[in-house]
Amino acid sequence: MFLIDLVIGLFILFVCLSITSVAGYLYLKRRQDNHNDEVDAGKAGSETLALADNLILETFKLEWLSIVESQKLVCVELIEQRTKEKKDSDFTLLLCWKTFLDIEYETIEQGVPYTDIESYLDVFQTLVNKVDKALEIESLQKNLQEQKKYWPKRKKPI
Repeated sequence: MFLIDLVIGLFILFVCLSITSVAGYLYLKRRQDNHNDEVDAGKAGSETLALADNLILETFKLEWLSIVESQKLVCVELIEQRTKEKKDSDFTLLLCWKTFLDIEYETIEQGVPYTDIESYLDVFQTLVNKVDKALEIESLQKNLQEQKKYWPKRKKPI
């Protein structure tokens, strides 16, 4: 039962961190787009404003990349720990989380527009749902195997 609670907890942590990361990135991206629109409406020819915007954008980008990189390090540590403990269900969930972080890192680094990210997240959400169902089935199978050990064996009639 503890294993199921741990898997559910890790899944909830994974979803929360993913949503927080994406929401923060989208917020900063929209903020940057709005800021760019204001600059264009004002004086678009000012090179110092363009350099300042690029500097701010690069600073935000580097901050988000460092946050995602730190999450990836935590994820890799947990994967190594689960590998040593041979907990397959946690391992699968952590690999899913690591894949999401890799995708997030690449989209931030390449500057993919936030409108394109939503379609990627929809596809990723279906994958997460499938992994979640697979983990649930695996957990139920393990519980069933444990319960079978305690069932009395029936004797065949002679």
